[in-house]
Amino acid sequence: MTLMLRSRNLIGRLFRKQGLLLNSYYALKQALVNFKLIAEGWSNDVENGMEPKDKGSFELPEMFGGSNSAPVAKGGKAAPAAPAKGKAPAGKGNDVTQDDPTNKAASEAEQKKIHEAQEVEKDKVEAQNRRKHPHILLWLKLKSVIVEILFSQRRFEDCSDSIAVTKLECMAIRDNYFIRSLDIVDFMMQVYDGQTQSALNKGREIRLHAQKYFHTDKMYAEFLGNFSELMYNIDKRDEAVEVVKEGRMISWYKLRD
Repeated sequence: MTLMLRSRNLIGRLFRKQGLLLNSYYALKQALVNFKLIAEGWSNDVENGMEPKDKGSFELPEMFGGSNSAPVAKGGKAAPAAPAKGKAPAGKGNDVTQDDPTNKAASEAEQKKIHEAQEVEKDKVEAQNRRKHPHILLWLKLKSVIVEILFSQRRFEDCSDSIAVTKLECMAIRDNYFIRSLDIVDFMMQVYDGQTQSALNKGREIRLHAQKYFHTDKMYAEFLGNFSELMYNIDKRDEAVEVVKEGRMISWYKLRD
């Protein structure tokens, strides 16, 4: 299952590189839905390598901080919307109504059975001595890619909500890498909105954070290039030179290694 989720992550990143943001979003969204089901103990019929045909809307799911998400059923499919009360289904004679006590009782019994099965699976997961579901870092990796997709689509409000929720998850496990990646996206949003001083302060915070935890990855080097350009444009050229030197040093070390 972990390999399937990593494969979905790779497929989502490939779609994003090709500019297919919707395809990337749905592939990664399904990966997170499956991740949650696996972590809760479901293992059968969770991952089949496909997304539901009725992908639904592009609304932000609740797991990203959205509030308009539909409840998720087993298999990653959204639960169907409840039909309007008082209307009979289209059929011969229309002799069955939505308020039929027999149908209502059967539906409630089925929902109760599903809920009990979910509780049993959760208890089994919590009783395990060792973790068998994928690691939380894979969850954060998938969410960070979707945050970047939201930024690419200029959905800044949704992007800010997602960053806030994901940062709390990062702090819960004391992660330092992904929280810096989220700050970089926040920095880019502020630059795009023209908040120069706020972006400048955010950029300095990111540098201090990266230097404190010895971050020397490619994403940080690219950020330094963008940050130095911002400084050059607002006549802070001496500081821009220092930032460029740091980014160039990281790049040369990567080429040497």
